[in-house]
Amino acid sequence: FGNNSNISSMSYVTGDVKIGKNCFIGPFTIIDGSGGLEIGDNTSIAAGVHIYSHDTISRSLSGGKFSISHSKVTIGNNCFIGPGAVITRGINIGDSCFLGANSVLTFNLSNKQAASGNPCEIIGNVEIEKEGVVIKK
Repeated sequence: FGNNSNISSMSYVTGDVKIGKNCFIGPFTIIDGSGGLEIGDNTSIAAGVHIYSHDTISRSLSGGKFSISHSKVTIGNNCFIGPGAVITRGINIGDSCFLGANSVLTFNLSNKQAASGNPCEIIGNVEIEKEGVVIKK
């Protein structure tokens, strides 16, 4: 954990997790680093977020013939992950990205992209202006 980062006491963290400086991780989160997980500086992970770097889909559906799948997840600097969002294994999120509440992210986000929904879709780009941050389509 980097300097000035804070993780709420009611969070579950497992595996190889690296968290940058000035980060916030809210309560009731699942932070799975079994396949590797890196979170950049100044990123906020809101309450109830689940970040997975593994899944058991192939193992379960094959009756155990295949093993658990692991893939690293990376989340860039200056991101906001909204409450209740789910990030699936192998996802890369660029810098200054926004992920809306209750979204299920199954694809990568480039720098300054905003996505929301279930199924998740790109809703615009993050613009940082003098008056604050806005999302523009």
